[in-house]
Amino acid sequence: MLNKDYNKPVKDFFNIEPNDVREGLIDPVTGDVYKYDYDLKQWEPRLNSGFHNRAVSEMNKIGKIMVTREKFRVRPVELEYEAPAGSSNEFVVFIKKVNYSHYLFKNVQNEFLVENPTAWVMHPICFLNPKNQYEILAESNFSPEIIEMGLNIGCLFYIGKKYPTTFKILDNFI
Repeated sequence: MLNKDYNKPVKDFFNIEPNDVREGLIDPVTGDVYKYDYDLKQWEPRLNSGFHNRAVSEMNKIGKIMVTREKFRVRPVELEYEAPAGSSNEFVVFIKKVNYSHYLFKNVQNEFLVENPTAWVMHPICFLNPKNQYEILAESNFSPEIIEMGLNIGCLFYIGKKYPTTFKILDNFI
């Protein structure tokens, strides 16, 4: 990507012609991806990645609309957590109540800890085109964390030994 400084608005790069045909621009606020059209000599929007940079979005008027806010959740008194989120890369993931019986979450607590070291998060919206729609199965306070789209499952966190629930989810998928 041509714009590696996400604090600069993407329009600041529109007057730069890329050195390589593989270079592109991504708007860190909206997730829009731009490709340079050499015939028209201008950047053209190609698609929306479905991701945005959380830190940049929180400081932008349009981005604030896309950033999810913490939701009210009733917490069972006897629920035991693996561990409280301790670093900026650790998040508690909440399985949506309607998905408690989903095969992916068999023998999995309703809330569990994951590691997500990236600053990019998914848009909490579904697209109007039915071919592009996904169902949010579980989410953190910042972003959808597990989605289902047809036969595909996507997660926005690492699967690792430090987080045994992530292995259980992978095992349930297989």
